Amino acid sequence: MPKALGTCIQPDNEENFRGQFHCQLCPEKILLTEKQLEVHLQSTAHKRKERHFERAKAMGLEAYEAECRERAAARESQAAAQLAGALSKKKQKNADFWKQRKLRKKAKSGACVEGGEQTPNQPPETAKRRRKPKSD
Repeated sequence: MPKALGTCIQPDNEENFRGQFHCQLCPEKILLTEKQLEVHLQSTAHKRKERHFERAKAMGLEAYEAECRERAAARESQAAAQLAGALSKKKQKNADFWKQRKLRKKAKSGACVEGGEQTPNQPPETAKRRRKPKSD
């Protein structure tokens, strides 16, 4: 049995645990066979949890917990703002873009009408005119 970071072990108490193997980083996983264990150790979810574990070990447990609490608080405040009707950053940028585009379009069409040169339905003066068909 491979031991990647010493996370997957055979459980000691057989009566409480279903499956032959169990991952300490991924306690929700039920691994019945060694093949499933191999697949799980190569999965992206397990590797992500390994990275988080290594990072927490490097920076210290208290600092990592504080960082996790900050992220959770930020998520909660963002969810509360969304419930209150505030737009997310992406939606706010999108709304601003379309507002600016509408203003630019209105300013462009308004300049042509106010200048007296042409109306929006007429082609510009520099455009080529179509030839009239010859009638024999």
